[in-house]
Amino acid sequence: MASKNNRICIICGNKYSYCGSCRDDVGKPSWYNIFDGERCNEIYDICVSYRDNVIDVKEAYERIQKIDLSDLENFASSTKTQIEEILRYKKVQPEANEPKETEVKMDKTNSTRNIKNKK
Repeated sequence: MASKNNRICIICGNKYSYCGSCRDDVGKPSWYNIFDGERCNEIYDICVSYRDNVIDVKEAYERIQKIDLSDLENFASSTKTQIEEILRYKKVQPEANEPKETEVKMDKTNSTRNIKNKK
C-alpha cells in the first residue's frame, strides 16, 4: 500500500498517493507516477502537443477551454505561462467585406495564378 501523499503532481502541485507496484494501484495508468489525475494528464498533453507544434493554438485553446483551470495560480510556473499563452488566443472573425479564405489556382504551365475569394 502506498504511503499517504507520497507524490506531488508536476502540473498542479497537489499531493497524492500512488504506488505502481502496490495492489491498490497496480491497474492504474503509469502517468499516475507524475500526475494526480486525468485533468493534469490532459493539461500536460495539450501543453506538450502545442509546444511541439503537433496542434496549433486554436486546437489547444479549444481543448483547454473544456478543462477546469480554477486553480491555475497554483500550477507550476512553466505550465501556467504556457496555458496563459494559449488562453490569449482569440478567434478573429473576418470583417464582413473581407474574404474568409483565398484560393490560389494555377494553370497547367504554372505561369499564371487565378485568385478567387470565397465569401
